[in-house]
Amino acid sequence: MIIDSIGLKIARIILWLMMPALLIDALNGWLIREVPSAVSISQLYRISVMSLIFIWLARHSRDGWLILSGGFFILLACVSYHSFFYSQNSWLVLDLHFQLRLMLHFIFFIFLKTYINIIAKHEMRRTRFNSYVHSLFWFSYVVIAANIVAGVMGVGYSTVAQFAGKEEDAFGGLGFFKAGNDVGSTFVVIAGVAMFWTWTRSKKIGKYIFLGVVSLLLAVLLQTKTVIAGILIMWTAIPLVCSGLVLPNLRVRKKPLMIVLLVLTALISLLSWLVSAEMGIVKKFLYFYSQQGLLFAVLTGRDYFAGMAIQLITSSYSLGDLLFGRGWSLYLQGMANLYDGREKLVEIDYFDVFMIDGLVGLILQGAFWLFYLAQAYIGSRHSSVARSVLFIDLLLLGIAGTAGHVLYSTLNSMFIALLNTLPLLERAMVAGQTSVPNVEIDDATICPSGK
Repeated sequence: MIIDSIGLKIARIILWLMMPALLIDALNGWLIREVPSAVSISQLYRISVMSLIFIWLARHSRDGWLILSGGFFILLACVSYHSFFYSQNSWLVLDLHFQLRLMLHFIFFIFLKTYINIIAKHEMRRTRFNSYVHSLFWFSYVVIAANIVAGVMGVGYSTVAQFAGKEEDAFGGLGFFKAGNDVGSTFVVIAGVAMFWTWTRSKKIGKYIFLGVVSLLLAVLLQTKTVIAGILIMWTAIPLVCSGLVLPNLRVRKKPLMIVLLVLTALISLLSWLVSAEMGIVKKFLYFYSQQGLLFAVLTGRDYFAGMAIQLITSSYSLGDLLFGRGWSLYLQGMANLYDGREKLVEIDYFDVFMIDGLVGLILQGAFWLFYLAQAYIGSRHSSVARSVLFIDLLLLGIAGTAGHVLYSTLNSMFIALLNTLPLLERAMVAGQTSVPNVEIDDATICPSGK
């Protein structure tokens, strides 16, 4: 396969644009806070990246281009239904924006999959891209960590200020990120990959424990129950997943044992201090508990809003609505009629996607994730990478059903795509070492991490 120089340049631009994705989201949050009427640079950035990917795929992967075009065609059929039957209520721009959010992770995935196939037998490009993926994840981890710490120091957005009584009494923060749950699901993906790499590559249990403690501390500072639970689950499960769910036959040595005891003691002390200080997450939990009880507090009211959505479906959804949904704005208006005039998503992704795009949209999104799970499962018998990816994917689907903001998040879409290309990259690295290069590639640098 001959890759033309224009294709190389476009691929290089796309890869460069992917690296600062979270910085752009943070800058966008700062602009929204400082200049409320500012144009969303985050949306402009993603539209630019998507346009470049479609141009690139049209040349280098007709199958990928046709798959994505078919997905968009199906979602545009939903939009056409919303506009034709509910034109007086449906906001077309918001509706189209939601469809792009549903497709974004798969757009990145198709691009990355195609790119890996192209460089699979070219050792220099393959090695550089592998290094680039590692750099992107670790850099993004630092960006999220810096924003969380800045948020706790009072810079940017507070996580749970509305439940802390006064703004100055709020604890926990997002920094310049505006969407808390989106940041949470993104951090679960990034931290999960970082833990997997640390466990399999460093061979030192102390480093793994340190990274787990730092990640858990950041989750606590982020003040999101789902993220705290997700980090704890991954921290415990990844060593088992990497070993094929068999306890590793590790010898207990004095130094690692002392590190474990010291770390756990410090962690317990820190968590005890945070709870005694009446941090925002405790106030938030108690607030919801006082409203409707334990389940309402655990799910932050999502069970109540799910009941409202079911009531809306049974009372007013037609057969066409069940198939194609009612669109973003009409769904929110229907929920507002049941909730004191306030527009509210359920924030359980399966409900929200179904209410907006019906069975058609939900089945299409399910097909994307079924593909991710299938390719990870196929490689899980022989690859700890595939097993870890399968585990994190299942955890994300669980988060989608409890806290939401996974299936249609713009913040985490690129990282979900990168996560699911890790087994493909591993196979390319292994296969490329035993094959003779037969790909003709221009000398221009494709990947920004190499020289």
